[in-house]
Amino acid sequence: MHSLIKIIQSLIATGNSRAKEQNVGIEEGPKEITTIRLKPQTRTYLQAQSEALGISVSQLINIMVDGVVEMETAPINNLIDSLYDRLMLVFESHHIKPLDMSRMLSKYGVTLSKIKSRDSMLDIITPEMLKEVSDWFGVNSGWLSGEKEDIYPRNCIHWDKHPDNMILSVIDRLIKHRNIDVYVIKTDGVSFEEAENHDDATHNMRMGFLIKYQYTVEDVTFDKYELCEFQRWNYVRCRNDLKAVFDGIIKLEGLYTGVHLHGNSLDMKVMDKLIQGKVFPSLLEDVLRRNGTWYPKDLVTGVCLKPQIEKYIEAYTGLPSKHFVEEESGDHFSKKWTISVIDSDKSIYQYHYLSDALNDMYDKYHKNSKDD
Repeated sequence: MHSLIKIIQSLIATGNSRAKEQNVGIEEGPKEITTIRLKPQTRTYLQAQSEALGISVSQLINIMVDGVVEMETAPINNLIDSLYDRLMLVFESHHIKPLDMSRMLSKYGVTLSKIKSRDSMLDIITPEMLKEVSDWFGVNSGWLSGEKEDIYPRNCIHWDKHPDNMILSVIDRLIKHRNIDVYVIKTDGVSFEEAENHDDATHNMRMGFLIKYQYTVEDVTFDKYELCEFQRWNYVRCRNDLKAVFDGIIKLEGLYTGVHLHGNSLDMKVMDKLIQGKVFPSLLEDVLRRNGTWYPKDLVTGVCLKPQIEKYIEAYTGLPSKHFVEEESGDHFSKKWTISVIDSDKSIYQYHYLSDALNDMYDKYHKNSKDD
């Protein structure tokens, strides 16, 4: 039976494709007369239904057949329409005006008149355009193309068990964007004390990070967001890792590096949508402000800076001065880091990974002074 269903589904899909091809260029016109034979039981059923609706049997059959066709072909039309809707939604949610949108997409032939027309925009949307837009805003390319429900990739930065990864990611964004905001977001309505003393659903406190920085494309500047990992404050190991991240970012903030740490709260339902990547963070800023703030600094009393985190921070901020640049790599690595060290003379080093660069800078310029 299962195989028969699959065969029928395959035939329907094939029929849909053929119908789509044959419908191209067909204009709306008068309905054609078609003769069909019905079993007595079917005719009796249709007769009863048509009488209840106050229409003829032929009209009822017409409605039913049109409904089936609409049901089978509508998903295709909806998917195509969603390409335009989702593309427009990305720009609107980042507060980008149509004129700036046309400037950003000008190389794809986008103009104001095309933005105004759904059909005109659909004619010039390409996979390359969607991929580039997804890179600009950090959204899922699969969501833009209508294949996925998650707007944002989840857990793009992992810190659980490795809090130094979060500090490394913060330093990476500081190098590239100079000023960044890191939001620590927790479940609203649950106190820290309750979450630490009760590991149950009622007192469940989720907590994680959202990074925001300014990004510029064709002289148009907007806020870009990255959704980091979320874990449970109730669990002592996760709690200690969170405190280690707080401590590292607070240390960077105190050195005037350009990072700013904020504590905010969200209702559990809204937070679930954020964690699942199903909401634009830019649309939550007013909600975050209304829910008030808390201070991560209050939670790190007595916490010692993790050795690896301390290494990264010292190598990035300590003397001698260093200039970090990420550029395209000519080998099988997509990127490379070039570090210029300004000491008594200028030394230049190259690495494939920022972590390797910071570790080596620490060993070369800071380890001995620490040992002393």
